[in-house]
Amino acid sequence: MSGSRPPAQPGITPLQTGLKPQKRLFVILAIVMALWISALVTMYFTTVWPKRHSGDSVPRENDAGDHHPTTMNG
Repeated sequence: MSGSRPPAQPGITPLQTGLKPQKRLFVILAIVMALWISALVTMYFTTVWPKRHSGDSVPRENDAGDHHPTTMNG
């Protein structure tokens, strides 16, 4: 049998080949993600939020009034 392992000898532990937790990498990635989310929230509150909550709304395509409805029987 080519796929079987030899029995472990007493007193010898088999080598672990799995990945071990990388605490430093996790902390770095968590900080980067927190900075990214805070940047997105900052951009939202400085650009979109004031326009939504002010009296001057940006005209949308249907509110402009300078076009006719597009229908097939025109």
